Amino acid sequence: MGTKNFSNANDLITFSRASGGTALRKVAYGSELVTNGTFDTDTDWDKGTGWSISGGVASYDGSGGTSAINQDMPVDFVVGRVYQLSLTVVSNTGAGVNNVYVTPTQQVSGKHLDAGTYVFNFSATSTNARVYVYGRSGETLVIDNISVKEVLFDQGDLTLFNHPADVPRIEYDADGNVLGLLVEESRTNLVTYSEDFEQWVDVNTDLTENAIEAPDGTTTATKLIADTATGQHRRDYLSTYSAGTYTFSIFAKVGGYNYLELRLGGDGVYVDIRDGSLGGASAGITTSYEDVGNGWKRIAITHSAGANDTVRINVVETSEQRDFTGDGTSGIYIWGAQLEAGAFPTSYIPTAGATATRSADVASIPVADFGYNQSEGTVFVEARNTENCDVLALIDDGSTDNRIRLYESGSNVVGLVSVNTTNVAVMVTTQSVATDELKAAIAVKKDDFATVANAGSLATDSAGDMSVGLTDLNIATSEAGVTNGAVHIKSIKYYPRRLTDAQLQELTT
Repeated sequence: MGTKNFSNANDLITFSRASGGTALRKVAYGSELVTNGTFDTDTDWDKGTGWSISGGVASYDGSGGTSAINQDMPVDFVVGRVYQLSLTVVSNTGAGVNNVYVTPTQQVSGKHLDAGTYVFNFSATSTNARVYVYGRSGETLVIDNISVKEVLFDQGDLTLFNHPADVPRIEYDADGNVLGLLVEESRTNLVTYSEDFEQWVDVNTDLTENAIEAPDGTTTATKLIADTATGQHRRDYLSTYSAGTYTFSIFAKVGGYNYLELRLGGDGVYVDIRDGSLGGASAGITTSYEDVGNGWKRIAITHSAGANDTVRINVVETSEQRDFTGDGTSGIYIWGAQLEAGAFPTSYIPTAGATATRSADVASIPVADFGYNQSEGTVFVEARNTENCDVLALIDDGSTDNRIRLYESGSNVVGLVSVNTTNVAVMVTTQSVATDELKAAIAVKKDDFATVANAGSLATDSAGDMSVGLTDLNIATSEAGVTNGAVHIKSIKYYPRRLTDAQLQELTT
């Protein structure tokens, strides 16, 4: 039997996520598909009643009811590929929904568009590439700079990219190293205005909105400025939630001051944005610090919070000095606030006036697709950031009755084989393993089972058989098809035989 190698998650994996999902990824863009998207001339566009082109913009006067300006793009879409549509709304006097379509039936936006620049990422469902922007009765709408380009993944610049539903996320670190396929549980961002800090409660601050480029490549980051008052300089947000464990996070960048304080309820911690060093942490708080490139850091705190506790971002003058007299110009840059129920931060979920939920990633491969051997075999997984991972790999028949399971328990890796609800092999590795980079394998054969992690000592079991039919290899997903936790899967390999002990240790080195 020959070896099958798959480098693209779409080639083999059955993948679903019922919502968008962000990840730091290398992204480039193809050629422009819109002709005269800057409206330099009154050409190339079909104008519905009430629409006109003049002075480098397209305008709708409200006289045509629900009316669109539209054009056929010269190149068809490729179904399943990801594209990006962007446009600028110069002004809009109405309050109705301004639908945006990219085919006669595929809607990419169904909301009111205030003045600003909008970016919509979508996976094409039809080859019929035609862009429509709708004005509403009685409103005057002025638009400019309509663009549609294909998204080219894993090349170009690092960007915090918002992937459309059902598109796998291959994430990178800030140095451009591949972390792997990001698989996460579902979470909800309880902050309803994650990028609009004008909606937060002000205490002695000024804002410069759209000040610099944000981690997602748009010029939407806010400068939070300490005004000339003496005291604290902060923005507060009050959300509605029950008591429990929560994680509050923000993207931050130095903007004259080097420090901030994050608080959840009455507890908080001071953070040096430059290197993540901490000061004055309240008891029970845990923190995380992630470099996302271009000077941006994502800083998070996790704590047990009371019901409806306030979250807070303080500008800090020196390492633990939150009460000071500001100069009216210095501050910090902020973007992408998130409050989520859970003991660790997950990927950013943008909001704009309401809470938003990112669905769970669910990934699996039918065993029929890779020549599964029922009698014996080896599963190898290379993963990163596994500290919050429930399952690394699982081959099962859709139940908990029959399964081959590789997972972490505390700081150890465990291999489990079950037949007809009975655990015939349980193998717990004895050495602690680093969660930032893990290589682990489980080998299965009648009366000859083994599990190993990071070339450590093998955990073995010498009694039992795996004689029932299994159907799917689930990736970081449980027997119930549920994703619990978060992990990056860098590589997964299956061998249709039980590798030798020496091969297992070499493979996991």
